[in-house]
Amino acid sequence: LLAGFVAGSLIFIWPWKETVFITLEGKEKIIGYHWYLPQINAQFPIIFILIVIGFFSVWIIEKKSN
Repeated sequence: LLAGFVAGSLIFIWPWKETVFITLEGKEKIIGYHWYLPQINAQFPIIFILIVIGFFSVWIIEKKSN
């Protein structure tokens, strides 16, 4: 259940996105996002390692809970 909530919220918490705004009556309103994949640079290996650690942490906790 928790994994489903996290997967469903990825659209909002995805860090590599640009917000698309529209100005109506002097106020900015978010109308959408442009998502993109991370650039392969010096931070990419760190990000990938943290993703793998997070995945295996959740997997180990699930295995131990049974």
